[in-house]
Amino acid sequence: MTIIRVGAAKDSQNAAALALAWATAGGGSAPQADDFALLAWNGMVGLTWTDPAGFTLLRNVDAPTGSHRGRLYYRVCDGSESGDVALTHSAINKQTAILELYRGVDPAAPVSDFESFIETVTQTSHACPQVTTGSVDEAVVTFIQERVTDSSTNYTAPSGYTKRDQPAPAGGGGSTSAAAADDGLAVSRAAGTDVTPPNWTNGVSTANVITWSVALKQAVSDINALAGRVTGTGTARPVTAAKNTAVGRATGTGTARPVTTVQQHVAGRVTATGTARPVSVSTEGSGMALFPALSIQAAFTVGASTGTLLHLDDPTRGLLDTGTLGDGSQEEPTWVELADRAVEGQGSIVRGSQRVDSPIVQYDPGTLSIPLANHDRHLDPANLDGPYVDPGTGKTRVTAMRAVRVRATWANVTYELFQGTADGWDVTYQDPGQSVTALTATDGMKVLAGNSRPAVAAVGDGEDTGARVNRILDAAGWNTEDRLVDEGDTFVQPTTLDGEVLAQLQLVADSEIGELYVDGGGRVRFRARNALLTDTRSNTSQAIFGDAGDELPYKDLAISTDDATFFNQVRVTRAARETAEGDPPDVPVEQTADDTASQALFYAKTFVPSTAPILRTDADTAAYAQWLLAVASEPELRFTELTFEPAVQPADLWPQALGREIGDRITIIRRPPGGGSPIEMDCFIRGITHEFGGESWVTKWVLQSAERYGGFLVLDDVLLGRLDGNRLAY
Repeated sequence: MTIIRVGAAKDSQNAAALALAWATAGGGSAPQADDFALLAWNGMVGLTWTDPAGFTLLRNVDAPTGSHRGRLYYRVCDGSESGDVALTHSAINKQTAILELYRGVDPAAPVSDFESFIETVTQTSHACPQVTTGSVDEAVVTFIQERVTDSSTNYTAPSGYTKRDQPAPAGGGGSTSAAAADDGLAVSRAAGTDVTPPNWTNGVSTANVITWSVALKQAVSDINALAGRVTGTGTARPVTAAKNTAVGRATGTGTARPVTTVQQHVAGRVTATGTARPVSVSTEGSGMALFPALSIQAAFTVGASTGTLLHLDDPTRGLLDTGTLGDGSQEEPTWVELADRAVEGQGSIVRGSQRVDSPIVQYDPGTLSIPLANHDRHLDPANLDGPYVDPGTGKTRVTAMRAVRVRATWANVTYELFQGTADGWDVTYQDPGQSVTALTATDGMKVLAGNSRPAVAAVGDGEDTGARVNRILDAAGWNTEDRLVDEGDTFVQPTTLDGEVLAQLQLVADSEIGELYVDGGGRVRFRARNALLTDTRSNTSQAIFGDAGDELPYKDLAISTDDATFFNQVRVTRAARETAEGDPPDVPVEQTADDTASQALFYAKTFVPSTAPILRTDADTAAYAQWLLAVASEPELRFTELTFEPAVQPADLWPQALGREIGDRITIIRRPPGGGSPIEMDCFIRGITHEFGGESWVTKWVLQSAERYGGFLVLDDVLLGRLDGNRLAY
């Protein structure tokens, strides 16, 4: 399908807000579903820019002089667009915006490549960056943005390109100006073609011009014509009436008969060397997007930025009494989009526990690893001529401890997958023309582990574990907006708040038998022990995965019958309490819980916590031991890992892959060959891994059996029956 330009809306004002009418961009009517909008917006740095609703930021660029900033956004329309696109700054300034609307762009992967270029010298001829087409006959669009001293600036489009729009700039010095052009939208090109639009020209210039090039992929009306139809030779498992196959939707009210699947194989982007990416496989038909829009961002702000940690007077996270925290000139970090640099879209995110082998689950720091293209040396810490150099000090901002986040948008819902700080930006050179920067990052646990403090006077005797977590985070200067802390179910000894912050928090969580992790948005999350029994997401299954009917499909399921989680004797000695001078010392007595019936069958196997819990009394310690015994006293058959590919059934699986969190409860059904009863089990998610690359995405969950947590809530029961106010205690 040939790409056509539907229309445009544009404006340039000395104002705090611009409004671009959707009807104007649509040529007098509202956009249609799957129309594609490109929005170029430029104005002044040092202000808060509010991203327009429903648009995805491709990149934010600051010119080295002239207080000039340019941004490029896109949106795949759904047909509901109406009214105006609102563009707002925190103060009046001269700003310009152009909204271009196209039809015939692939809604699943509209932008094959894009790039920006920043000028550093004064001239009237302005180079455009190079882009590489990812498929045949892609269209190329280019924008120019400038902050000028002459409001009569007029641009001449690159040779061979058609100038589409240039709003008249607001008058007076310091005006912003912009223009758009394209190559005619119907150029014949092979996949993998490098395209560099010729230069823009104008008569008046300053050294703060930003140019953009964007390669737009055509929508494919007949996918078989592009890559051929591949018919599987095997037989698909039975599917219910709710299942879609490539040959249509099964009808009827019963279970559909086995069918031979016909899968659509869509050729992916071709690299400059002519090697095709892995093909995308879907049984949902060619009209549905297979993958979410991935956003990989870093904040190259002044000073080391944690993204989550509040330091008073720090230029990045130090402003109080604002909606968000930011540096001295902006109320939030300036996030630079790096997703377009991800080499073949590769990367991995690992969060939570990677193996459950104890009734007390501890969670590991979350990590991120993504290789990023570095052909322009923008992400080279040794490059002091790049865009991320502090103009005041001449030092690079491509350093460790920069805030990093990853988000994914599916069906107009944005999910937070990771937020933390960079560990490093390691540059490798593959050949004279290729450079890759390996970005690695760790979530807020790294910051907490690196913060160790001297002792203070003992405080907090008798407070619950949630209050203790908040006390520790407050003392460490951790922002209250970056934490989600439950009221605890356990009361603890006083603390002197000395030592490593993370170790203190983990000791509190272990004493609670609760959960402590950093979620996908960078927030410290503490869940009390009883949350497994009282929170809907943990006491009610949120999804059913299986291998038949309308159950959600999985790729692999690991099952274990070993004794790693089995203990029929628990021995616990709490930490000794500090006593006042002259009082006798506190001597804790070891508490033992035994399941003698289990010991008679399986011998005794003892669990001793790795750290002494900070419980207040031996009675509390005895109840603590009984809880651990109840969830571990017999060997168990358990599912340990579930692996699935969301693109296999996108509409159902992407919300699960992107939206499930540590502690969520799911049901898994396995029907082994040979007949007999299926294995059905509820499990808690304890670890989350995403591995993506090319046209693939695999999600893996580490699991803990939930079967022994179902019957605990019994009033007057020794384990979970003593009421204390509104809380359930041991």
